[in-house]
Amino acid sequence: MSRFEQIFDPTGNPELEQLYQDLNAKGFAMGGVPMNFFTAQSIRPDILAASWAFVQSMLIQGKLPRTVKEMIIVAISVQNNCGYCETVHAGALQMMGVPAEVVNSCVRDPLTAPIPAAHQQIINFALKINRDPCAVTAEDYELLREHGMSDEEILEVVSMASFAQFLNTWADISAIQIDGQGA
Repeated sequence: MSRFEQIFDPTGNPELEQLYQDLNAKGFAMGGVPMNFFTAQSIRPDILAASWAFVQSMLIQGKLPRTVKEMIIVAISVQNNCGYCETVHAGALQMMGVPAEVVNSCVRDPLTAPIPAAHQQIINFALKINRDPCAVTAEDYELLREHGMSDEEILEVVSMASFAQFLNTWADISAIQIDGQGA
């Protein structure tokens, strides 16, 4: 159970009702109720609104394919031992048609995963950021450029690695349950 009260029925709270409608409309709800990641923030609609804006800007918008973003989150979540994020984002990848074997290979060794070489390098770079951001070198950036990535895309990879850390920290510290397995 979450360490924070989860409001599943927003009736009577117009701000929360609007947020839940938007979450549902954009596919971040199950059966009309937002995912536990969001309901665990529901006692503070202002924080939930900021988190939702952050999620949208990171996952829905941008230059990188959504599948690559989700792979970054899954790989970092495994590295950080965040079961909630690993499960939710691996599930998102499977709903997008990415086979579980591909997801698992990206986690085990992104440089041999059956995905494009640029995507292998992206995930490997993100994992290095997560392990030790101070160890990232100019050569690491150059390797991504050699795989055709622009500085805008590289900035997005750096942001996604940081975003995955945020997701992992929030999920772990709030003790949210995997969606569909309890509140």
